[in-house]
Formats: sequence, structure tokens, C-alpha cells
Amino acid sequence: MNILLINHYAGSLHLGMEFRPYYLAKKWNEMGHKTTIVGATYSHLRQNQPRKAGWETIDGIEYLWLWTNKYQGNGFSRFLTMILFVTQLTLLTFYLAWKTKPKVVIASSTYPLDIFPAWLVARLSGAKLVFEIHDLWPLSPMELGNMSKWHPFIVLMQLGEWFAYKTSDKVVSILPATFEHVKKFGVQKENFIHIPNGINLADYSNAVHVPKYLQQVIDNEKKKNHKLIGYAGAIGVANAMDILVKAAFELRDKNLAFILVGDGQELANLKSSAKSLKLNNFHFIGRINKLEVHNFLQQMDFLYFGTQDKPIYRFGISFNKMYDYMMAGKPIIQSIKTNSDIVKKAKCGFISEPGNVADLVSLIREAMQTPKKTLNAMGKNGQAYVIKNHKYDFIAKKFIEGIG
Repeated sequence: MNILLINHYAGSLHLGMEFRPYYLAKKWNEMGHKTTIVGATYSHLRQNQPRKAGWETIDGIEYLWLWTNKYQGNGFSRFLTMILFVTQLTLLTFYLAWKTKPKVVIASSTYPLDIFPAWLVARLSGAKLVFEIHDLWPLSPMELGNMSKWHPFIVLMQLGEWFAYKTSDKVVSILPATFEHVKKFGVQKENFIHIPNGINLADYSNAVHVPKYLQQVIDNEKKKNHKLIGYAGAIGVANAMDILVKAAFELRDKNLAFILVGDGQELANLKSSAKSLKLNNFHFIGRINKLEVHNFLQQMDFLYFGTQDKPIYRFGISFNKMYDYMMAGKPIIQSIKTNSDIVKKAKCGFISEPGNVADLVSLIREAMQTPKKTLNAMGKNGQAYVIKNHKYDFIAKKFIEGIG
């Protein structure tokens, strides 16, 4: 079966996030299908960008890169890159239908505008149309970014979302609890499938050691007999890392250090806050290679993850970094409020109220006083849970079976 997967932000092991299209395509190809991915030449999520627009084969997967502009933040330049991507897709619909001859077309670009050219390709090919939900746009920018429902950008996204639910043969959601939302648009239960994010076990076997400069930071803190709280991932508004900085200030007299690996729009602000608070126990490392992340996480004592206290998380979460954390076999310190809490299900960590510095401080103190045997059990619980429920072999097969 030929599968055409459209994802503006699609990446690969070398390029960086987002990894889901790459892993699904790789597993589908191993199952005997042929997958083509259409992505953009620039994404803020990637560590590296494609060399040029056009066709490229990566690990047996055919990619078509469409040229888009570079951008920073969430302003007009990012909106322009969406328009460029969708416009080129629309102009290429006949070509893509002829070239890839798909039996399934998947629209999966977070923002829902790619559904329009995806629908055209599906109609021209007689293919099934699948709409994949990453975040609930336009609900996410409304609830996380406080945008008005009458903002022209939101109105346009709402049109895309409405069209997606009305025309798609199947709706796949990465988030576990979105059916209550999509059924308002007429989506039937039998046409809705929850397919979470996943892990590729080989990546952890092929993990490599962290760079020397990072290892030196880790070693220096351990020589001081400090417990280490690590974070790896994007550093944006939604990640609410300012809470961790404030908690670090309250815990500055403890044998504790914080090491953040990653980059994002809020990194400069966090650095400024840590500097103004004169935090000597807070280290900003920047991005490292995906294959180095596992080794970094394994060297930490605890792993932190948080979000803002926003109603959007009532639909659940499915962050890649959470699965990486669990695979590291370390207890998680989480500051999230959601109806579908994987840390609670797996019994692999500590949970505090999002946005509540005092509660987070209290939780970290509790974690530091918890017996090592209990902490080790938490780490093993998380690892066992994610291996059982989130291997990409299982997820890719479930996806194909679900879309029929």
C-alpha cells in the first residue's frame, strides 16, 4: 500500500524533531508498504535542516521538501511559512497523486491547513483521507496564547479544522481524550482512533555519550555531592520552565543542581531570570544530538517536566520527551494537570500542581528524601510501561489496522 504523509515539520534521526513521521514511515516500509513524506525545508523544531528543496531518500524513506522561509517566534513570518507550504502543496496535487499513487493520504502538520491539498490528492487518487491531530488547533493557540476566536488567523484555522472533520475518512489523535471535542463536529466513534507517540528501542541501544563540555558540568556537580534534576526538550512558553527556575532559587541551599538541555523561545528569558536570582546551581546546555539525550537522562537523579496550568491539557498529553524520560529509568518530577496522566498510570514519579512554586519545592524535597529503593522502583515502572505500550512496532501496526 502506498502512503502519502504530509507533515510540515517532519524530521529524521539526523535532522531532529519531529520524529513521529520518520518512525512510522520506517516501520510501515518494513511492513511492506511504501511511504512518502512531504515536509518543509525549514522547521523551528529541527536541529538540522534539509540541504535543499526537492526529493531526498533518508533511510529508505522518500521525502519531498518544499521550500519555506525561516522564521522565529509565532509572528507573521511563521504564518507565512504555513501559507508557502500549503500553497505549494496545492499546486502539486496532480503531481503528487500521479507520482505517489497513494491509497492513504495523511494530513499531519499540527495546524490544519494541509487538509485542503490532502483532500484534493485523496480525491484525485481515490485514496482514504486521514486527519492526524497533534495539538487541537485552533483551540491550542486560543487557550495557550490567549488569542481571540475572532482573530483572522484563528478563523482560518477553524475553517481548516471543520473541513478536516467533515471530509476525513478517519481521524487519528495523538492525544488520548480528544473524542469529546471532535464529536461536536460530527466525527463518529468508529472513525476515531487514538495512536499515541512512541519509542524506537534501537535508538536507546545506539545511544552515544554526551559531549565533553556537558559531562564536565555533570561531573563537577557530582563531585559536590549534588543530586541532579535534568530536563531535555523544547524551552517555550508552554513548558513553563520559569516555575523550575523559581523553585531552584527556593532550594539554592540544598545539595541540588539543575541541568537543562534544549533550546527555544524562552531560553533567553530563563537565562536572564537565573542570572538575576544569582543561581549557581542552574545550568543551560543548549541542544545536543538525539542519540546523546538518553545518556544524559541516565546520569540524572530526577527528570523534570511541566506545563502551564491551562484547560487544553484536559484532552491529555503525549510528549516524546516523557517517553525518553521513562526509558531512562529515572523517577520523574512532573508539574502537569491532565485527565490522562501517564506518570500516575505508570507509577513512575511525583506530581505537583502546575504553576505552583511552593508545591513544586515541597515535591522536590519529598523526592530527595525518598529511599533509593523506592526511586529505583519508580524508574523501572516507567521503563516497563513505555516498552509495553509505546513501541513504534506496535503503534505503526495499530495505525494501519485502525485506518483499515
